[in-house]
Amino acid sequence: MKLGFCVLRVTPDKLTPLLDFYTRLGFALGEGGGLVLPWASASCGLRFLPDAKVRYQSSRTDLYWKIGLAVHDVQEASRQLPGCQPGEQFLDIGFLTHYRDPAGFCFELLQTTFEGSEAERKELKSRPRTGAGPMGDFVMGQITTRITEPERSLRFYRELGMKLLSIQPVTKYGFTLYFFAFTEENPPKEDLEAVENREWLYQRPYTTLELQHYHGSEGSKLRLPPPEEEGLAAVVLQVPPDALRRLSAWPGYVELLPGVGQLMDPDGLPIQLET
Repeated sequence: MKLGFCVLRVTPDKLTPLLDFYTRLGFALGEGGGLVLPWASASCGLRFLPDAKVRYQSSRTDLYWKIGLAVHDVQEASRQLPGCQPGEQFLDIGFLTHYRDPAGFCFELLQTTFEGSEAERKELKSRPRTGAGPMGDFVMGQITTRITEPERSLRFYRELGMKLLSIQPVTKYGFTLYFFAFTEENPPKEDLEAVENREWLYQRPYTTLELQHYHGSEGSKLRLPPPEEEGLAAVVLQVPPDALRRLSAWPGYVELLPGVGQLMDPDGLPIQLET
């Protein structure tokens, strides 16, 4: 199983500018019309559904927040994006900056090393390049969504088959981040809050699902835009047939097409299952 696509709904006039924008970064059209990274088979891709009528407006109460692109040098990558602010070290979380694509969706440039890890960064950048884009061998590092009840969400994603790789409290700003992935790997430190795990996490070749929990949001409801509005439509999991059969028995499972079904996570995130 793997995170296959982040599916975003847009108005028809945004489709061409979005495809142009992401292909300039190195994405390419794959089977089924989705954008993929040709050099990174374990990385998630992007799909755009051009059937919305109302433009996107972000809010902290949205279920969806952003995607993250894991790059070896944020400062070099940011120079490829007109008007992008330089990166900076955000506490002990990571070296990063944010940008908005032509539809106004936020994405993060997250460096695979912390600001002070110059030797490791130099080594990573010296490896033979396989990526075709101006930002090098990046992958989609994260899809970031929000949750309101951590214990409930952590139990759901573990039962789905994902592994919790990192817990990152950001007490200063009142939230905690949880990173899940479909992997057999274990982080270097058993303590999932260990800062030492974080650069390792950002260097994974696969995409993680990043869950952001604002402290005190328990009992509240996060917003998923209706079909007429731009915004998140679904997160696609690519699953083998036996996994689809197992998950089809879960409460709330809906068959959309033969070999395609859908579940909702505890906060209403549509999770589309494709064989």
